Amino acid sequence: MKKTYREKYDEFKKDLEGLINKHSLENFSDTPDFILAEYLVECLKSYAHTHNRCNGWHTADSCEDAGNQTEAPTPGTRSLPIRNR
Repeated sequence: MKKTYREKYDEFKKDLEGLINKHSLENFSDTPDFILAEYLVECLKSYAHTHNRCNGWHTADSCEDAGNQTEAPTPGTRSLPIRNR
């Protein structure tokens, strides 16, 4: 069965927590590893959203169309998954 984007992000976040903890990177900011992992995953989601908006703007017929775009551009274009925002 194919994993949903939520499941992929959740699994990635859990792996990232372990990696941050393994290298004690949470010690630099005195921030728990799960909070750092959540922040980094949200950064990836935000980047995907921004990328898709930009891609949509470049392919839209007008700026007004691009401003109203909330989903990724049509399949086959370079878009990134942004699920569970």
